[in-house]
Amino acid sequence: MALPRYNGHRDANEAELLKIFDDLRVPWRRVNHEGLPDLLCIIAGQVHAPEIKSKAGHLEPAQIKFREWLVRYHVRLDEYYPVLRTPAEVIEWVETRRRKLWRPGA
Repeated sequence: MALPRYNGHRDANEAELLKIFDDLRVPWRRVNHEGLPDLLCIIAGQVHAPEIKSKAGHLEPAQIKFREWLVRYHVRLDEYYPVLRTPAEVIEWVETRRRKLWRPGA
C-alpha cells in the first residue's frame, strides 16, 4: 500500500544539508508523508530516517506523535531518527554512524 502524497513544508536549509549527504556519498530519498521524517538514507547498509530542521525550526505535532510512538518500542532516536540542523551536525552524525556500524568484510 502506497502512502498518500503529502505536500509537506521543506526547511530552507534542506538543499544545503542534502548536498552534504551527497558529498559524504550517503544515498537518500525524500519522504512526503505527514508526521514522518524528511528523508530515508542508507549508512553502512542500514536505513535511517533523519528529520531536517532549520536552526529555529520545530517539530510539528504529527512528528512529535510519531517520535513518541518510536520511543514506546525502544527505538534509538538519536541514532536512527535524528533531527539535523547544520552541515556540521550532518557530518558528525554520518561519521559516528559509520564508525559504529561499519563491519569490514561483512
